[in-house]
Order: sequence, then C-alpha cells, then structure tokens
Amino acid sequence: SAMHNPIRWLNTWARSVDLKALPLLGDQVLRLSTLVEEGLSLTHVDVPDPGASLSLESLQGQIEKPWANLLSLQKVELDLQHPPKGLVWIASNHAIQALVGLVEPLLNQIPEGNKLVGTWSQDPGIWILQLKFPMVCHVPTPDPWTSRTIQAAGIRWKWADQILSFSFAQGPE
Repeated sequence: SAMHNPIRWLNTWARSVDLKALPLLGDQVLRLSTLVEEGLSLTHVDVPDPGASLSLESLQGQIEKPWANLLSLQKVELDLQHPPKGLVWIASNHAIQALVGLVEPLLNQIPEGNKLVGTWSQDPGIWILQLKFPMVCHVPTPDPWTSRTIQAAGIRWKWADQILSFSFAQGPE
C-alpha cells in the first residue's frame, strides 16, 4: 500500500503529460525504487539498518525538493525556515522517503494560493520541524510501511492545531 501514492502520481502524470511535472516524476520513481529496495531486503536475512547522522541542512534539502515540486504544480508556496546548524540521528536509510510519504497526502489537500510554512526549534536532545497547514487539511493517516519506517528511524510525529511536528534525536557532534 505504500506504493499506491507513487503509482497514482505516475498514472496522473502519464495522463496529463505536463512537462512541469517531470521533477515530480523523478521524485515518485525514487520513492518506488526505495520501496522496492526495502521489499527486496525483507526477503533476505534481516540486517539492522545502521542509520546515519545528517545535518539539518541535508535533511531539509532531501525532504524539501519533492515537497516543493508537488506544491509548485498546485501553485502553493513553500516557506521552510533555513535550518539551524545541527545534526540529527536517523536510524533508517528509508526514513526520508517515509517522511515524504507521510506529508504528501496533506500537500495534496492545500488549495491553490496558500502557503505551507515550516519552522525549526530545539528542545534538549531533539530537533523539531513544524509544518503549519491550512484548516482544510486533515490529520495524516500513514500506511503501514510509512508508519513502521518512521517509528524504526526514531522519528516521532504528532498532529495538533493544524501543525504537523516531527521530532528528531540530535546526532553526535
């Protein structure tokens, strides 16, 4: 079921053949590739994912690109605060694709002409990314793969008052 969104996007793109959608097509192919890789790895001996330490700038760059591509097609502005200096620990190589997959259905709910604003904050031992959605958006409902992957990566998320918050453990300096 995690492959449903990328396949739906590919189908929509193929029908519209909108050249502005080419970057989005690349994003969806990358998601499918990640999901297939995950599925293949499950058929072999389960080796724990070693995880990685990422700068906040690198993390934001990886999630911002597919979100910006999708929102530009919808004529919605993406305003993510420049990330502060810092590191996060993500205990899964597939966490980025899972985060993108959790947020993408919400992005599809944002009406044209709106803005999605994201801000960073810090609590002891964690970095927090908060995304403020318009009132028309509803609580995300992740598919089982997305939910499992985000949880296994050590990322916590919550939805309250139209704000989707992600909490990431600070990485070692």
